Amino acid sequence: PQYKERAPFQFEEVTQIKFGNPDLDLSTNYNADIRWEYFPKREEVISVTGFGKIIQNPINEVVVASATNDISYVNTGKQATVLGAEFEIRKSLFVKELEKGDDILKSKLSAGFNASYMYSNQDFDRSKVINETNLNVNFTNKEGKLTGASDLILNADVTYTKDFSKTANILATLTYNYFSDRVYAIGSAGKGDLIDKGIGSLDLILKSQISKKIKLGLLIKNVLNPTVKRIQDIQNTEVLSFKNGVNASFSLTYKLD
Repeated sequence: PQYKERAPFQFEEVTQIKFGNPDLDLSTNYNADIRWEYFPKREEVISVTGFGKIIQNPINEVVVASATNDISYVNTGKQATVLGAEFEIRKSLFVKELEKGDDILKSKLSAGFNASYMYSNQDFDRSKVINETNLNVNFTNKEGKLTGASDLILNADVTYTKDFSKTANILATLTYNYFSDRVYAIGSAGKGDLIDKGIGSLDLILKSQISKKIKLGLLIKNVLNPTVKRIQDIQNTEVLSFKNGVNASFSLTYKLD
């Protein structure tokens, strides 16, 4: 267990209260994976991975039986099973070289893509929780997914670099990340699981070496600014909705030596 999962006091978030469970027991994980990799050229890769995991005594976030719907951490059952696959490719789309005096200046465009799919399932045992802890839970379902685990995760990026001279260049990267719906906390007393809806984010990174001593940087995070949503699945009720906003930062670096 992590510190916050066992610490015997409350963590008050903006819209949710959690508290640790000092009676948490250790989980035992058995992992296996097989991976195939191919490197067509320098800085290029194609890979496929299959993996599996058995977790005995898994730890999950659960809505405990209380008037305030607080969340805590419990060993929810005997065992959880995870099966999944991952695909990754990184490719140089073009490379152009230009001789300028004794220097070789490059222009390069590359792209990468990663996708992983994961299936998870676990049993829920109310009597186990009551016997091993001071908490009371009444699981709505007999089995379910692991908390915090998305079925589908996607990552993609495109990067362009260009050398203007030996001491001047620019790098531009556009990245996109997506995760599908995932369980935030397991439901109790007839209420559905709290589900964080799937969401994607787009970031832009610009870096430029102006001279031997000066560097500039621009970072724009969450360009699309999607709405973050959390629902209760059986009741199909929206319990949380907000936007993180767009975050932009600029940096200037000067090297003294």
